[in-house]
Amino acid sequence: MRKFHWKFNKYEIYLDIDECATSTPCDLTTQYCLNTIGSYQCLCRPGYQLISSSCQDIDECSNSSNLCNNATSSCVNLPGSYNCTCLTGFYNKDQWTCKDINECLTLLNACDNESSICNNQNGSYRCDCLSGFYSKNPWTCEDIDECAKNRHNCSSLTEVCVNTIGSFVCPCLPGYRKVNGVCTDINECLNSSYACDNATSTCLNKVGTYNCTCLNGFYNINQWTCADVDECSQNKHKCAKVIETCLNTVGSYVCNCSSGYTRVNNVCSDVNECLNVGTNVCDAQTSTCVNQIGTYSCSCFKGFSSKNKWTCEDLDECLTDTHSCNSSTSSCVNNVGTYSCSCNNGYFNKDQHTCEVSQEKSVLFAFIAIFSAVLLTMIGFFSYCTASNQFKYAPLNREII
Repeated sequence: MRKFHWKFNKYEIYLDIDECATSTPCDLTTQYCLNTIGSYQCLCRPGYQLISSSCQDIDECSNSSNLCNNATSSCVNLPGSYNCTCLTGFYNKDQWTCKDINECLTLLNACDNESSICNNQNGSYRCDCLSGFYSKNPWTCEDIDECAKNRHNCSSLTEVCVNTIGSFVCPCLPGYRKVNGVCTDINECLNSSYACDNATSTCLNKVGTYNCTCLNGFYNINQWTCADVDECSQNKHKCAKVIETCLNTVGSYVCNCSSGYTRVNNVCSDVNECLNVGTNVCDAQTSTCVNQIGTYSCSCFKGFSSKNKWTCEDLDECLTDTHSCNSSTSSCVNNVGTYSCSCNNGYFNKDQHTCEVSQEKSVLFAFIAIFSAVLLTMIGFFSYCTASNQFKYAPLNREII
């Protein structure tokens, strides 16, 4: 026992020495010193326990001696102590207490203020979607397409649904306009908003639209355009066949008299082209005009042939063998519109197409004919006599054996 001794006169005073104050006999890491009268003790610090004469750490997390709330924190053992580490969404009020973090009051939330409202939860938060949005996950809201999902109240007859962020609008269909919030038909025919051509059609108002009704002689290419009807090519006319020709006009047609006809008292009548030299092309030297219904022809004179309906050309009788010349007494000579027979020598023209023997040649022919007859007679007689003598006097040549 350590004591401090002090002697004064006949009295002795003994005072206790505080070893804890004068030295450090204990392991201050795990122990603390407790002074006693005349001595001291080394006691285990809180969080430690005496095991085999040494102070060892108490693991508060492995037993129920810790104050951590498992719903808000997790226990972490420390030398001689422990901590309550807060879970996500909580903060340390003190070493052992965790309080909820209100993310909605800080910038720790990811909610989009345009599409959601932050709603604090114990240890967390969620983003509650505003009307017109849906929750993709606890923190994200996306726009609802009310038009595509048919969650709108637009009129299918007069309005069209247009999606917007978080909502939708119902603008009027073409042909309607808002009157006191209701889509009402526009009468396009009462203003200049229609596209009808007044020269070919009339405007006809319909609910939500209009039509261009085509005038007679026109037809609809589409709802607003009219085109001319070609009555002639489509055989929609009343022109008389043969004597009239249909001519299309814009929106109608006219019936003109065909060539060779003229209108008399609104009727197409035949034109007699032969009455006027200026209305036919016949050549008076080669043909005569012959009137026909709606036309005329040129009838060729004798000696001419038709090249076409209105032209006559010379007929070469010699080449076509349509002459009457005797080839033994003459040769054919073509002339414009006719022909002649050119007589051979010894012949003369009885007329333009006939040749006869001349007088000199006739005497000669007569003499030759008489001479030829006499000569033939003499030759015949001589031949007869010779044959008779040979028969009378000829010896008999007989061979005797």
